[in-house]
Amino acid sequence: MEQQEIVNKLFNSEAIASLDIEKAATSILQKHKWNTIRSPYYIDTNTGKYRELDIIGNYRYVRGFGKALFISSIALLVECKSLKNSHIVVDGDNTFKDDDSCDRIDLLEDYSKRYIKITRILNKTNLDEDTKMKLLRLLEKWSFPRGYSTLTNYKPETYNSISRFSAFRETTIGTTKDLDNSVLWKSFLSLKSASDGYSYDIW
Repeated sequence: MEQQEIVNKLFNSEAIASLDIEKAATSILQKHKWNTIRSPYYIDTNTGKYRELDIIGNYRYVRGFGKALFISSIALLVECKSLKNSHIVVDGDNTFKDDDSCDRIDLLEDYSKRYIKITRILNKTNLDEDTKMKLLRLLEKWSFPRGYSTLTNYKPETYNSISRFSAFRETTIGTTKDLDNSVLWKSFLSLKSASDGYSYDIW
C-alpha cells in the first residue's frame, strides 16, 4: 500500500471524523469565552478506574453585592457522538423554568444531607470531635446567616430555554435500536459517570 493511500484512508477514517467533531465543539466553546480541556480523564466512582471524557468546558461566573463577591464555576461536560444513517426522535417536551435540575457542588448542596460529605472529609483528619462540630456550626452560620441561603440570589442561570424531552428513540427508520445499544443512551451514562467523578474530585 502506497504512503498516499494510507494517508487518504486515515483522513477518511472514523477516528479522524471523531477528532474533527471534538475540535469543532471546542472551537465553539472557546469562541464564547469558555476555558476548555480536550480528552480529560476522571475516576469512575463505581469502579475506581480512569475513564475519558471528550471535552470539559469551564466558565467563571462572578457577581458582586456591596463589598461581597460571589464566584462560581459552571462546568459543561461534553460527549461528541456521530449517528451516521441514524435518527433521534423525541417526545414529551418538559422545559423546566428553574435551574435546580443541574448538579451543584457547594456547601449548601451537602446541607440537605446533614453535611454527610463534609463530615466524611473531616473524619479523615486528626481533628477532635468538638472541633469538627464547631466547624460544622460555623459553616451553617455562614451558609444561613439570616435563616436562608446566602446563595439564593446569586446562582448563575443555566439553560432554561432549551427544550428537554422525557422520551426518545434512536432509529434507522427500518430498525429501532434497543436502549442498551443506543448511542445517545451510552452518552447519557458516560456523562453521568463523568459528573459523579468530577463532583467527587472537587469535594
